[in-house]
Amino acid sequence: MDDKKFIEEWLKNNPVIDKDAAAGRKKHSRSFNKKKFDLIIDIHGYMKKEATDLVKNQLKLSHKKGYRKVLIIHGKGLHSSEGPVLKEKIRKILIASIYVSDFHIASPKDGGEGATVVYIRRG
Repeated sequence: MDDKKFIEEWLKNNPVIDKDAAAGRKKHSRSFNKKKFDLIIDIHGYMKKEATDLVKNQLKLSHKKGYRKVLIIHGKGLHSSEGPVLKEKIRKILIASIYVSDFHIASPKDGGEGATVVYIRRG
């Protein structure tokens, strides 16, 4: 058997998940209790600027819609050479935001160090 056929056969029998593929966005085996949060924002894998813009917009929209509790999934930064860049940037945004009344690290079942629970300020 030549190398190409061997590899194709091996891949058919041993599926590989591409974490960067579009379908890879559903890679979390953890299922979040969506009723527990009014909104879940997954910025895993986003660039800092994209994540910043998205979070700021979603906080404003959450306030406007009367949401109370939002989960931001930013990851732990384990795959970044710079460490937890998104986690740190998001925390700075939350501290400065007029739409946020409080926030804390998520419970282990909701993402632990890789997620932040945000409480939206009332109207």
